Amino acid sequence: MLFNVDIIDKQLMTAMYGMVGCRNIAVHANQELESDIIKTIIEVHLPDLSAFHRLS
Repeated sequence: MLFNVDIIDKQLMTAMYGMVGCRNIAVHANQELESDIIKTIIEVHLPDLSAFHRLS
């Protein structure tokens, strides 16, 4: 939705979609999260999270 109204670009949209999958696992506890996976997500996607935060 934010992409469709030019608030975020396609790269950020794609990154956010990927992070939603991780969030769904964490919230719904359907699968076990590995700490090294969470660490990698934070390290790799911190710029994306920061960019999204600056929108608010």
